[in-house]
Amino acid sequence: MIDTPRRRLVAAELAAALLVGAGFAGLAWTGLGYRGAAAYLPVAASAMGAVSALVWAWQCLRRLRAVTGRQGISRPGLIRVAILIAAALGYLLLIPGLGFFTASLVFMLVSTLAMGQRPLWQAGAASALLAVGLWLVFRVVLDSYLPTDLIFGN
Repeated sequence: MIDTPRRRLVAAELAAALLVGAGFAGLAWTGLGYRGAAAYLPVAASAMGAVSALVWAWQCLRRLRAVTGRQGISRPGLIRVAILIAAALGYLLLIPGLGFFTASLVFMLVSTLAMGQRPLWQAGAASALLAVGLWLVFRVVLDSYLPTDLIFGN
C-alpha cells in the first residue's frame, strides 16, 4: 500500500479530467471540419465527452476543498492502471495492422478484463456487441468505409 495525501490524489484526478476534456474538445474541433453525414456523430460524441469531463473536473474542484487526511493506493490498483495504459498504447499500435474494429474489440476485451469486474464470457460478449455496434454505426448510419479490417473486412 502506498500512502498518499488525499488532496494530491484529487488534484491528480482534476488534472486527468482537464486533460480528457481538452482531448474531447480537440476532437470536436477537428470534427467541425468534416462534411456530410459523417460530421454529426464525431462532433456530438466529442462534445458530450468534453461536457462530461468538465462535470468531472467541477466535482473534483468541489471535493478538493473538503478533502483531508491520507489514503492508500494498492499495488493491484496500480497494476490495473498500468495494464490499461499499456492496452491503450497497444490499441493505437494495433489499428494499422488489425483495423479499427478488430483493434477496438481486442482493446475493449483487455480493458474490461483488467478492471476485473466481469467474468470472461460477459467481457467477451460486451466487447463483441460493442465492436459490431461500432461497425453498424460506420457502415449503416454514416455510410462510411474505413480501411480493410481483419475481422470485419471493409
